[in-house]
Formats: sequence, structure tokens, C-alpha cells
Amino acid sequence: MSTNTGYLPRADKDRAIWLKNFSIKLAGHAENVGILPDEVLSVSNDALVAIYSLEAAEIAKSVASQQIGFKNLMYDGQEGGGEISYPAPTPVLTQPLLVKPGIFKRVGKMVQRIKNHRNYNDAIGRDLMIIAADSALDKMTMKPQIGGGLDAHRPLIKWKKGAADSIDIYVDRKDGKGFVFLVNDSSRDYVDNHPLPTGTDTAVWSYKGIFKLKSAQVGEFSNTINITVTRQIEV
Repeated sequence: MSTNTGYLPRADKDRAIWLKNFSIKLAGHAENVGILPDEVLSVSNDALVAIYSLEAAEIAKSVASQQIGFKNLMYDGQEGGGEISYPAPTPVLTQPLLVKPGIFKRVGKMVQRIKNHRNYNDAIGRDLMIIAADSALDKMTMKPQIGGGLDAHRPLIKWKKGAADSIDIYVDRKDGKGFVFLVNDSSRDYVDNHPLPTGTDTAVWSYKGIFKLKSAQVGEFSNTINITVTRQIEV
């Protein structure tokens, strides 16, 4: 089961750095959010093992690469190719107190306890780095940048998704109705198949959009784009 709820980095090295910060900062908040002293110590031990296991794995990969290179040189290298030496000895790391497996599963459960505590607030969350990136979004300033053109003679509206879930697109067909809702799109490329009205061969339609997070519109409307549409004659 994944323990990454948005605040936890994905790369192993970044997760180890995150856990080190969490273990250091936890002591200052523990009593306020219901974490016992022995739990603080447990997280500190987890952080030491996480860092040790990462460093040991990196050393093992480096040593293996050097040893394979040395073997290849010995087997197939050129004679008289200059001075050579054996690969450097494997560095010896000090082993911390061994802990049980599942370090980031444990810390994930603790983070949830902290967030559920009545004394928890965003200031604590930021200090412990347990606030997901999208929670820190300034939704008020989110604004789509849209572009457009023609796709097989049909209006094509393009937009970049970014942190949004989707976009509400509005169209003004110059029929006196102004901008009206056209579609909610999450694919980043939308083709408008609306036919030209009878008796019209060319029209200029305008489009704009606004981002949505889940089911709510957020931020500002995009720039407005104009697309010229021409009726196609079947042959």
C-alpha cells in the first residue's frame, strides 16, 4: 500500500532527507499533538536506518561497478596500458540500531494521527513538511493559458492542465447570447463540432476557459481566443 499522500517525495534519497527533517522537527511539536517521547525516539531511529540503508545501497552499487570494470580490464584490457591498481576498499558504515521493516508506513500513520489531533494547524504542517503540494496552491491566481486553431476545419482549443483537474470552456458564437458554457474538458485538446448556422459560410467564434479543481471553478478566466470557421462544401 502506498504511503505517499502528496507530502512525501517519491525518490528514495528525497524521502530520506524528508524523514530526517521530520524526525528533527517532531520533538518540538510532539507534546502538543499527542506524540509520546518514545515515539519521537522511534522516528529518530527510523530516520537513521533509512539514511544508512540508502547509503549502503549506493556504496554497494558503486563498488559493484568498480569491481566489474576492474574485471573487464583484467580480462580484455590492453597490455602495457599504464599503471593500474585494485579498486578502493569498500567503505565501512556504522550501523544504527536496527528497526522493524516498514519505516514509511509507520511514519505515514503517525502523520495522519498528527493531522487528526485537535491542536494541529498549518504552521505545524509546514514545519514538519506534511502538507501536500496542492494544499499550498494559490487557487485565486490560477489562470489557464489557451490556444487554438483548426483541426480538419473544426475549432481546436488547446490548454495546459498544470495542477488543475479540468477546465470549463465557454464560447461566444456572435449570436447575441454572449459567452455560454460549452464543455468541461480534462483531455487538454478539445474539438468543437458545432455546425455553422444555416445561411452562414464563415463565422468567428470566441473561446475562453476557467480551471476546475474537483467540482469547483477556481482562479481567473483565461485569455480569449478567436477562431475563424468556414463551412466546408461536400464533394
